[in-house]
Amino acid sequence: MLARGVSFLIFGWICLACSTSEAAYIRSSISSEGKVVLFLDGKIETGDATTLKNLIRGANAANRLVSGIRLNSPGGSLAEGVALADIIRYGKIATVVPAGAQCASACFLVFAAGPEKYASYTANVGVHGASNQSGVEEGDATVSMGRAAKELGVPDNIIGKMVITPPD
Repeated sequence: MLARGVSFLIFGWICLACSTSEAAYIRSSISSEGKVVLFLDGKIETGDATTLKNLIRGANAANRLVSGIRLNSPGGSLAEGVALADIIRYGKIATVVPAGAQCASACFLVFAAGPEKYASYTANVGVHGASNQSGVEEGDATVSMGRAAKELGVPDNIIGKMVITPPD
């Protein structure tokens, strides 16, 4: 059993080492109940969904349940946020924005994908329209983000705020 746990931790470190330096820092930890808790910190970039999948596979290989993911991100790539949301939804992983953390933009889609969602009173959870890498609002991307949010069960009034709030 210890060998599996060690191999799980080594696998997680390899996954982190393979991710790009600009991507979010995604890691896992084992709770006192023996469940795996994931952490996503930083800007969401291409490759983050692959890192998340690999950490979940490692937990499954070690016969451990992934109970939740703690989010702290200003957002980032919309496409990668949607891919992360799909993984969270498929895995039925609870999402958490802890005290003092933020979860905005593409991160909000990840948060919305959790079957159970928790946000601290001191957390900042925000929505806004999508922008390109230059910060210019992209109407088509905002519409796509709204559709993705709708599929995740986000209420219409929140989607409305997303659509009318500028990216800045």
